[in-house]
Amino acid sequence: MQVHYAHPFMGKIEDYSGITLHMINERPRHMAAVLLFESGTSIQPGFSHFQTNASCIYSGDTPIHPFAFRTHTHSMGRIVSAFYKHSDKWTMIGKRNPQWPQLFQPIEANLTISNSDLMAAVCVYDSSMKKSVVKVGGTGQDEMCNFYMMFYWDATLPNPFPEGAFCVAQEERDLVSKEYPAKGTIPLQPHPDWEQQAHQGKLFGIIEGTVATSVGGIKLGQVSALSFDSFGNLVIFHRGSRSWDSMSFDMGNNLRDKRPIMEDVILITYSDKPNGTLSLRNKYGSEKFYMPHGLTIDQQNDYYTTDVGSHQVIKWSLSHGSLTQAFALGEKFVPGSDQKHFCKPAGIAVTTDGNIFVADGYCNNRIMKFDRNGQFVTQWGQSNYNSMNGMESVHLLLPHDIVANNDGSLLYVTDRENARIQIFRNDGHIMGQIVNPQNTTAFENIYSADIHSMIFFLLSVNNILYFIPGKQRNDLPLRMFSAHAKAARVQYSFEPTNYPFNKPHAIRVSKDGRYIFVGELGQNGGRVLQFIVNPDWDQVGNDIGSSLLLSNFAVDRTSQFSIPITLLIAIVALPALILFAYKRKRLIRIGKQYSVLDRA
Repeated sequence: MQVHYAHPFMGKIEDYSGITLHMINERPRHMAAVLLFESGTSIQPGFSHFQTNASCIYSGDTPIHPFAFRTHTHSMGRIVSAFYKHSDKWTMIGKRNPQWPQLFQPIEANLTISNSDLMAAVCVYDSSMKKSVVKVGGTGQDEMCNFYMMFYWDATLPNPFPEGAFCVAQEERDLVSKEYPAKGTIPLQPHPDWEQQAHQGKLFGIIEGTVATSVGGIKLGQVSALSFDSFGNLVIFHRGSRSWDSMSFDMGNNLRDKRPIMEDVILITYSDKPNGTLSLRNKYGSEKFYMPHGLTIDQQNDYYTTDVGSHQVIKWSLSHGSLTQAFALGEKFVPGSDQKHFCKPAGIAVTTDGNIFVADGYCNNRIMKFDRNGQFVTQWGQSNYNSMNGMESVHLLLPHDIVANNDGSLLYVTDRENARIQIFRNDGHIMGQIVNPQNTTAFENIYSADIHSMIFFLLSVNNILYFIPGKQRNDLPLRMFSAHAKAARVQYSFEPTNYPFNKPHAIRVSKDGRYIFVGELGQNGGRVLQFIVNPDWDQVGNDIGSSLLLSNFAVDRTSQFSIPITLLIAIVALPALILFAYKRKRLIRIGKQYSVLDRA
């Protein structure tokens, strides 16, 4: 496998790029591999159309069948194509603009290359702006000419390329120059969207933005939760002068100090620019809370809070400049484990249909579902609990935070002390989990997570999950992590450059995905940290300072997935992966084992 990056990452990014190999026990009907056409010819300067080629006579006795291809050059490439010649007839294998997103494109026709057929590939470059010869090489200043051809053959026949599938010679250079079909060298029609997606000039990174220890003159207490209201304001839920320590509760989980917090613990904030100071728009909550923990805000701008001190979940409405209680779930100051009580409820989420999900985590290790009016619907999570609908019991060890995807169909629960994120349907059926990369312990717990929808290759998908541990039991620094939500794989992690995390407790992502905010408990007061994702370096570079624009690139060889914003080129001659890309079939099948290489 090869991983190519146009630029080093910005910020202290640790990369977990990799692949997952799926194995079967039975021989498939077909085997598959990748044939690489490669030209090493240097590109002469001053030409708007400069061609290089590679050609080989196929000498194998086993017929091969191309089914997908990928092209690759650097910035000067305009067209890469490949043909084969059989009985004096040239047949196109594939043709693509190498400046488009680099992926394997299926071949629609049923092709067969036989013994003695001539195979050839051509690369066309625009070197009109160059003043000197450009060599072929591996750096960004060099060029490349690659055509990757995926092919399969009958598994009962001999391997067509026992020494490796390469075509790097020019066995029929003059014939190819004379006969190669002209349509293989004519540029394709422009595709602006693809060309913009494939643009390799944008730097990828996460860097520190503003750090807030106070907002509008109000010193932050322990920051227990963050959320965004329907207007895009960042809402901070903190504990003011109260701290949760070992003396806050008795052995029965009863709060010792039942006096309400006098300060306003809900702060509505905003910032006018990247890396700008958080300003106070409004504040609420004086004398209404006892030990704040979780917060979410619905589309109607109603607030939902969890209070581990009062053991309650409360829905609030903002009206006439005040915070008004709509309804409360749970009996005040009375911990319990039935349908009408909570015990230190931690996280809360509200889906677009109004359903309320509570991570009743510290004592009960369960998720509870209520309808929009606060009526109990179902629960799951206790290790000895089986619901009426036959749902399998799910083991949770302190579910601490919970968020939903855009349509509310999936819930992501931070299973804190199990160091994983469990993925559930909104009826409680488990769909998967996100755990440490294989053979590593990058995190020992997970305190909070948030999901963000992004556009990638013209598709809008819910696929980026950011999460953060609250503490480490070893000497490693705390890091924030990113995972591909649908693939359930960790992609990369991030560590601040100028300061360490200090008891992070909550993480939330802005609607546009440009900013990540982390709320900390801290030592003598909390902090809210802003991080900028893929910043516009021209706009914020002067404000942030060059010390943050440092590359700290690292690769974990045992990892699982790739970073979507950088360019990942995986060249793999492994059958189970190759035809997966072509057939796009599920790798998990019920019943008898079949190979993904069975073209049935």
